[in-house]
Amino acid sequence: MANNYSNVTQAGTTGKQGGYKPTLYFAPTADIETWGRPLAVPVAKGDKVKITTAHIFVAAKSAVTWQAKMHSVEHKSTAVGDDGSQDLQHTATVKFLGDDASLHEMIKDLLNDQVAIWLKDSDCLSNDSYIQIGDDCNPVEVKPEFDGKTTKDGKKEYTVTFTSKAKFFYLAALDIAP
Repeated sequence: MANNYSNVTQAGTTGKQGGYKPTLYFAPTADIETWGRPLAVPVAKGDKVKITTAHIFVAAKSAVTWQAKMHSVEHKSTAVGDDGSQDLQHTATVKFLGDDASLHEMIKDLLNDQVAIWLKDSDCLSNDSYIQIGDDCNPVEVKPEFDGKTTKDGKKEYTVTFTSKAKFFYLAALDIAP
């Protein structure tokens, strides 16, 4: 594909509805035996960042589901690096309500583990895909913060920030733990 650019029309763009579903899916990179990848030779615009072949998980492994606080899932991309060699850095921030031993332990374990995460688009009827942040080459960096003061509704919450330079549009089936 010689030209890096093409026309973009409003009518042809999906994923315009704001936000993501209040769920985080994640897996340690070691739990994925074979990674789906973008096409080696892109054919259409978007193929460089689109994964259409499902990841194959190691036997008895799958993505873990964490229910997040409603309307708390945020995703931002920002340019980082020196002029002339910039790249995009992708950050997902997710809030989880509560404070108990299992949640605390899992968040603590995530600090030094290599993981990838998936966010489901809120407009899943017309844009049935996930945003994948991180992969086996660029796993996410995890930064948690706990606020024990309580929310306006009287609940404690963890805010966890996931950051990576790897972002893909995952259009395949995601193997999710029951």
